[in-house]
Amino acid sequence: EAAVTPAEAVRGADLILLCTTVEAMPRIARAMRPGLARGALVTDVGSTKRNVVRRVGALLAGRATWIGSHPMAGGEREGLRAARAELFEGATCIVTPTSDSSARGLRRIREFWEALGGRSVVMSPAEHDAVVALVSHVPHLAAAALVNVVGRENPAALRCAGNGFRDMTRIASGSPGMWTGIARSNRTEICRGLGKLIAELQGLARGLTDGSGETLRARLDRAKALRDEMRSRG
Repeated sequence: EAAVTPAEAVRGADLILLCTTVEAMPRIARAMRPGLARGALVTDVGSTKRNVVRRVGALLAGRATWIGSHPMAGGEREGLRAARAELFEGATCIVTPTSDSSARGLRRIREFWEALGGRSVVMSPAEHDAVVALVSHVPHLAAAALVNVVGRENPAALRCAGNGFRDMTRIASGSPGMWTGIARSNRTEICRGLGKLIAELQGLARGLTDGSGETLRARLDRAKALRDEMRSRG
């Protein structure tokens, strides 16, 4: 079915999923409020939570139950052509209730994601933003930075890139508009994470000047052990 307005789209629904950019969610929530059934459950797929949960929660208060979600799925492609039936199979789906969230609403949201094949994890909105900055937002900016460095220093080198470079920079092909909104929405945690990444890169650079190579080897050993452990957990 198609609808002209958000209010028409949600009329009669008991579960509503917001799948817009994080910047658009408050506007959509305000527009759909008149059509919401009392007690309807609203969640989302946004990549940041602290600001979105607060703003959308205020707009829907007294009308619907609002609990944020973030399935850690998807890729750099966008639009209907990038849709996959198995998108959420095995994906971690973070659910971010607040002190005002009902136990019943939280249970229904977790059951929804698990019915799609996901593994639900509960975090506060603030904890979510800190964690996702490290494992999603900072990596995206790091991938973009690496592509920009090579493109600026030696564009012809991009034609020689192998699987390692392609794997590491795949996410740099994500929508710049969407990622600008995500980054601005979580700027504090991302800046903190970027600072940690810069410090680690500086440590690697210092390791290159260590005559024995032990400092560099120790950092690489630690990275390999952590990555192998992550892979073994699936």
